[in-house]
Amino acid sequence: MDVHFECQCVPTWISYYVHMAPKWFKHLSTALTLYIEIILPPLFLLPFKYARYFSFGPQILLMGLIMATGNYNFFNLLISVECVAILVDSDEFKFSTKGIYPRFQRSFTHLGTIMSAVLIASTLYFFVYYFNIDIDGFTMQQFDEFVEESTVWLLRIGVTGFIAEVIAAILRMTGLYGRPEIILEGSYELNGPWTMFDFYSKPGKLNERPRFVLPHQPRLDWQMWFAALGTYHNNAFFLSLTYHLLRNNSEVTYLMKKYPFEEKLPKFIRADLYLYHYTTINLKNKWPKDYWRRDFQQEYMPSVTREDAKLSDYLYQNGFVLKKQFTLMNQDLNLENKLRTLHDLVRTLNPTTFVDSVILAHAVLFVAYTKFRKVTVITMQ
Repeated sequence: MDVHFECQCVPTWISYYVHMAPKWFKHLSTALTLYIEIILPPLFLLPFKYARYFSFGPQILLMGLIMATGNYNFFNLLISVECVAILVDSDEFKFSTKGIYPRFQRSFTHLGTIMSAVLIASTLYFFVYYFNIDIDGFTMQQFDEFVEESTVWLLRIGVTGFIAEVIAAILRMTGLYGRPEIILEGSYELNGPWTMFDFYSKPGKLNERPRFVLPHQPRLDWQMWFAALGTYHNNAFFLSLTYHLLRNNSEVTYLMKKYPFEEKLPKFIRADLYLYHYTTINLKNKWPKDYWRRDFQQEYMPSVTREDAKLSDYLYQNGFVLKKQFTLMNQDLNLENKLRTLHDLVRTLNPTTFVDSVILAHAVLFVAYTKFRKVTVITMQ
């Protein structure tokens, strides 16, 4: 967790403040996350409802904290909804004690309650033993030993579950020394001045606060995060993005926060790689004006122009740019015009606001339909 909050794909402004938390708190968060995601999930499958209830709460809490500190679209909402099934005792799949010898039936009935009590007690003892309620109840050496030992055991369990490759992939993707960011800039002259292209939610300007965009997923911003981990040679979409930005293609510039060359198209475009870090409180305990600080790393892509034949040929040959303009073969021109008008109207709205509005409208309609159906059934009876 030391680097997670500033290095995730699209952080929120809450992650900026959580990143300032003490190191022991972030290490504890790591241990708890591994505990919730590796140790507790097998309890989902037990036939004892109290054991499932015990595993449900921490899982929902973790999903809520992830949503507060990072924009992972609808992923955490989906997991939370799926976890609701843990609380449901379906008659079709309900565990039965029929056939059990009467002498042991009562004992078996209370086994779930006993197991839940043991789980709760052992968990509380486990954490209270290592994390005394007193503020200074443990030394940093004891805490480091606990984190090291518990992490080793949790990773061993993870290996048996064949998730070692996933963990390794995450470690490769996470910037251990900062957050790599590609900064795209356009200019009318090769010698500048250069103007930065603003993306919808990915870090760019140092004084711009991270924002909440979930459950919307700004896919271009996510792709730029992955592109920063490699080179432009391995990211054909990045070359396509450059091509369309040089031509102010509205289908592409709509995905960005603002296109800075509305009056006159840029002649040159370039990309540099920076390493971004969250700023920290200064020695006078005052919050800085900027949220980010950055260090130049290297040139990501050299300057290209609209007349660059190699770029155009590459995109045409690989199907990123169509040789013939696509036309919609539709006899109902009235419907086509209405759809285009609706499309243009939607594009004037903030994407996050639009997605939230659609979800809210569906929720209202669902509640209204449910209430109306109940009233109809009662009336018919």
